[in-house]
Amino acid sequence: MDVPTHRILAMDIGDTFVGLAMTTGVGDAVEPLFTLRRTKLKEDAKNIARLLRKHQVAELVAGLPRNMDGTEGKQALAARAFGDAVAAASGMQVVYFDERLTTQEAHQRLNQSGYGTGNRKLVLDQVAAIVLLESYLAERSYLEARLRPPVV
Repeated sequence: MDVPTHRILAMDIGDTFVGLAMTTGVGDAVEPLFTLRRTKLKEDAKNIARLLRKHQVAELVAGLPRNMDGTEGKQALAARAFGDAVAAASGMQVVYFDERLTTQEAHQRLNQSGYGTGNRKLVLDQVAAIVLLESYLAERSYLEARLRPPVV
């Protein structure tokens, strides 16, 4: 019997690269996908829309780089523009999720794993997307648990 999947794709959106990570569809395991080198907004959005269809993604999460005070600046507006373009190309709704400090955590994880500095940029955005997706899943689980009636 096939196990139903509910894949979630996360995008860590930068000016030059977009890191992509996805749930495996079984449980909440998260794996890196790849790093997309940005070209033109419309072309990038079409490429991600194809990827969403190929992997039968049911939910799309985009990192929203808020300022430390919670406001949205230039980078957040750029991330929203990218996410909105992907939404238009794919017909999917985008969930924007606060990504403050994901890149710093990605650096820490790479340091702890002994990953060198040589080609770090090639994987940094993927690791940041993993951190983003893990944070999103943790918050969602927490909120679902709070809404569940207590077991007596």
